Amino acid sequence: MFRNILGAVLIVLGSSYLGNIGFSQERSEAIDWVQGDLNEAFRQSAANGRLVYALVSTEWCGSCKHLEQEVLTVPKIAAYINKTFVPVKINGDTATEIIARYHVPGFPTTILLNSQEDELGRILGSNYPDEYFIDLQKIVTEGKTLLELKAAYASDPTNPARLAALLYKYSDMGRVLDCQMAYNELRSKFSDYFVSNRGQLSYSLAKTYFYNYRYEDAANYFHDVTISGAEDELVMDSFFKLVFCYRSLNRPFDLFRTLDEAIAAFPNVLTPYISILFHALENKDYIDHALEQGKIGLSLSGEAADRAELRYLMARAFEVNGGIEQAIQMIDEAIALNPIPEYIEYRKHLTGQN
Repeated sequence: MFRNILGAVLIVLGSSYLGNIGFSQERSEAIDWVQGDLNEAFRQSAANGRLVYALVSTEWCGSCKHLEQEVLTVPKIAAYINKTFVPVKINGDTATEIIARYHVPGFPTTILLNSQEDELGRILGSNYPDEYFIDLQKIVTEGKTLLELKAAYASDPTNPARLAALLYKYSDMGRVLDCQMAYNELRSKFSDYFVSNRGQLSYSLAKTYFYNYRYEDAANYFHDVTISGAEDELVMDSFFKLVFCYRSLNRPFDLFRTLDEAIAAFPNVLTPYISILFHALENKDYIDHALEQGKIGLSLSGEAADRAELRYLMARAFEVNGGIEQAIQMIDEAIALNPIPEYIEYRKHLTGQN
């Protein structure tokens, strides 16, 4: 459950959290990247009939490293990319024209295109290998260009699903104004459809604002998702992106209120408890409250790495409050669950062994 919210967790907790996430897949096969630029990839695509797989990334991006080292090296994924696509890697630090042309909101961004340079779909950020593979396959089998979706709606303008498909495409492409206009049109012309699909529609619009750094607007629509009765994964992801918005907007009260709401909505999921401790360590005014929530989280089951991370953050919070004995107890439990060097070094710090 909630495996698809990895991108949101990375946004909230930072790329350092990657070190505590484990995967079981073996890795060996390499992707046969084009020796050239995007134009060369289009030329090869026109010649061999394969789609273009464009990965926009940077050297400094933690999520980019995760995608390239933990996802693209999985043999079935690398083999699928080599067989299905002309893969090309694009440097996000220098390819300003490509970033502007395709509205690349951040890194990494995976864009799948045909040989006519039309986008079929994209994947933002990194993810677990299985989910990333599913997303790739879905775009290949179901992906439509913007022109195709516009033509489909023009041929049947009474069909709200076709307008919604346009909205989702605008969202994927980062086109805020077009996405907002499609959203407004759905709400005014197809009210029954809008109400039934409000969570997904609001999420797509919120995501578009979010990746265009318009956090105030994004927060309004992500909040709408959390009260819309949408599926759990959309709601959870919206909570985490709300946290990021409020952090960026320097609104700590709203940030911690949102985390409390996430805990109330998902009391048996560890991630909100981890997040509230993480952010309380940045804003000491909320340490006591985060510790109370963290104590509740200690009783939950879950992945050993997540249970250990909760205890590690509890230890740090206890240390802030002067509770060294409690901090040592927590870090010992963390080490027992996941004996990574970071935890071991922190215990040495607590006991004065450094």
